[in-house]
Amino acid sequence: GAVRSLVDNVLRIRYAMLELSGLKSFDEYTFYHSINVAILSLALGSTLTRDYRFLSSLGVGALLHDIGKMSVPIETLNKTTPLTSDEWGELREHPVRGAEIATLTNGVDRASVVCILEHHMRYDLTGYPGRAFEHQQHVTSRIVAVADAYDAMTSQRPYSAPRMQDEAMNIIVRNAGSALDPVLVRLFVDLLGYFPPRSVVLLNTGETAIVVSPSPSDPARPRVRIIADSTGAMIEPHDIDLSEAGTNDRSVLRCLDPTGMNVEVAEFI
Repeated sequence: GAVRSLVDNVLRIRYAMLELSGLKSFDEYTFYHSINVAILSLALGSTLTRDYRFLSSLGVGALLHDIGKMSVPIETLNKTTPLTSDEWGELREHPVRGAEIATLTNGVDRASVVCILEHHMRYDLTGYPGRAFEHQQHVTSRIVAVADAYDAMTSQRPYSAPRMQDEAMNIIVRNAGSALDPVLVRLFVDLLGYFPPRSVVLLNTGETAIVVSPSPSDPARPRVRIIADSTGAMIEPHDIDLSEAGTNDRSVLRCLDPTGMNVEVAEFI
């Protein structure tokens, strides 16, 4: 329902769609990252409220949160070596540039513009752009900050390989109260679990499984689909809810990289 609200609203704001289309032409990673951040933001936002206007503003702000990167040279965005101080300064301007673009885009409301401006401000207000006076991040900005951090860490970027989902989630948790809103981090962990859906995981039994869904009672013990035995041999997939009693004391040890195992997750979901 949250995604449907987003789609309805964004289709109505055709100028925002044009901006997003321009972003795809400029840099595909940033485009797909923006889509993922919007989906994660709406999922997280819908745990707080089902208010249509709030979710619409959140969705549009999340979709356009990196639109200001079109003002940054593509060579800087895709640079594989450390940025110079000038390049970093230029990159740090993208929230301001994005807010300026959104302000001039018909149909984008103020809450969405604020979200674009503030998504790198940090919960402790030590991020960018800086403020001349203390001003708490808007809740939509704090939601997008969590989703942005998680998707960025788990995506392949020009300058870094993706982190495993459990590693990214642990970093999110460690940043609660400093970079990220601790309440939203707790809700995000409850939403996805420590081992998010579609993660390939190693169980303590040596079996390989794919996470199907998080447990509402224990974020560390999701429902999984076992696809290989302890020898690595593929077996008939079967589901086990690790949060239920009688699961032979199975637990998740860590996430695995499916590319190194020749596992196509979509084939098992």
